[in-house]
Amino acid sequence: MILARHQLSHAVSAIKLRRVIEKSLAVLGTGTIQAITEDLGRHGIDLDSQTAFYSLYEVEEKLNIIFGKEIGTMMFDRVRKQLNGDK
Repeated sequence: MILARHQLSHAVSAIKLRRVIEKSLAVLGTGTIQAITEDLGRHGIDLDSQTAFYSLYEVEEKLNIIFGKEIGTMMFDRVRKQLNGDK
């Protein structure tokens, strides 16, 4: 499913985003999740920040840069679905 950029523009706190990533990608294991969060940090998404907020568009963009379009989109879809269920 392709979403318009404006549908991905709302901001999510870094703390909530970390929790959602850990839940949605748990099947990958803690070591892999740690590596993903470190890669996101190197690309400007600091999941340890107590004050930062990130747009979903930005998260998807960074996952696509790190993993390529297909894998990044697949990972983002899992994160987005978890976020929608994690109100």
